[in-house]
Amino acid sequence: MKTQLLVMLVLAASTTLSQTIPQQEWNAYNSVVEAGFSEQRLATAKSYYDSINFGAALVIHRGAVVASWGENTRRFMLASMRKSLMNAMIGRAIDEGRFDLQTTLSELDINDKTSLTNTERSATIEHLLTTTSGIYLPSAFEYQGWKDRKPERGSHQPGEMWYYNNWDFNALCAIYNQTTGKDFFEAFQNEVADPIGMQDLRDIDGLYYYEPESEHPAYLLKMSSRDLGRFGLLYLNKGHWNNQQLVPASWVAASTQSQVTAFENQGYGYLWWPREISGHAAYSARGAGRHTLTVIPDMDLVMVVRTNDYSGRPLQGRENEQLEELIVNAATEKVARKPRLLPMTWKQTKAPKVVPGLPINPDIVGEYQHPIFGLMTVEWNDSKLTLLGKPARFNMISTGNYFYFIEDAGLTTTFIETDDPNLIGKILMKRLDGKHVLVFHYSSKKSH
Repeated sequence: MKTQLLVMLVLAASTTLSQTIPQQEWNAYNSVVEAGFSEQRLATAKSYYDSINFGAALVIHRGAVVASWGENTRRFMLASMRKSLMNAMIGRAIDEGRFDLQTTLSELDINDKTSLTNTERSATIEHLLTTTSGIYLPSAFEYQGWKDRKPERGSHQPGEMWYYNNWDFNALCAIYNQTTGKDFFEAFQNEVADPIGMQDLRDIDGLYYYEPESEHPAYLLKMSSRDLGRFGLLYLNKGHWNNQQLVPASWVAASTQSQVTAFENQGYGYLWWPREISGHAAYSARGAGRHTLTVIPDMDLVMVVRTNDYSGRPLQGRENEQLEELIVNAATEKVARKPRLLPMTWKQTKAPKVVPGLPINPDIVGEYQHPIFGLMTVEWNDSKLTLLGKPARFNMISTGNYFYFIEDAGLTTTFIETDDPNLIGKILMKRLDGKHVLVFHYSSKKSH
């Protein structure tokens, strides 16, 4: 009887102290004070958030929501945060015996349109994971600044120098798909996203982005903050979720600690960024525009910070890190013994009313040029119109004759038929009914 009582007390204590797995829907703390946060300091963080072009921010303590600011159900582009998602799939593949860290590109028969040298083919999986391969070839989805700073080909041996290199990251996806016989996006959905209960991720949100210089595409994703929060909790729980070990615990531990020195005072793990926030050991997934998913294990804390890169300026400098520091410094560590949890109510992205049943003019399908964002393609996919523009695919939701709402991006578009050869296939911005509207010009007589 005493043994049974002791077990019951231990189980009760663990449930009270660390509720780290949201179920089908999230719970939120009834008050930030019960969650162990200073109301005044968290308000200061919120004021900072409101003063800058953040798209969303989510604070999760012990598996429940402390703060949800902005549009945490909206699918923003992940940018390089996608690489930390790839980490989970590589870890699973290694655990399945598909390859190990020291397997070379030569052994995997990985090459590119520009043939690799024997030295480059000696680079290993570990070199790709730590972006130290020494392979400085053109790669898909590479920013101009990266191209300008890229070392001369052959200037470094594998493992000799850290250089943030999309060739390494894209090759990892090619290796995963080739060696497992799976598609990364489908496998991530089935083996990680569905088991941890991601609510917003869909097939359309993943995109292989090819460029002519390389046969290895970038693997791009859009994802909501609340789905990212679940992924952060998976790693906080050492890869374990609802009695399943989805990612090996040893892999999580190795990936989230420094494996190489990236630059002064900054290490790099296996597709994760180890760091310190206000004296706490942490690790982050990072993406261009200052998107971050940050896990602080000793605080049982996950933070997601997003920029609205569909409109307005991206976050700059240390703006995202300053918000994280304000949030961390708001924690008082005086958590209520039995905090009251309520079902979470999310701020939903406002979308216009859908008008069903409108006919689709096939002439609007085709390629268009935007003066800033370049080539955009209107496609007919699975009985739906979609817009493909660098670097994502979006659903087009009919809101009236030749008017569409671009889901996630939050843009309104319209299509105008024209015979003007200077306008056919062009996208212009106009102001209609008090709103900025993207106007696509098409012709039923001339291909665009």
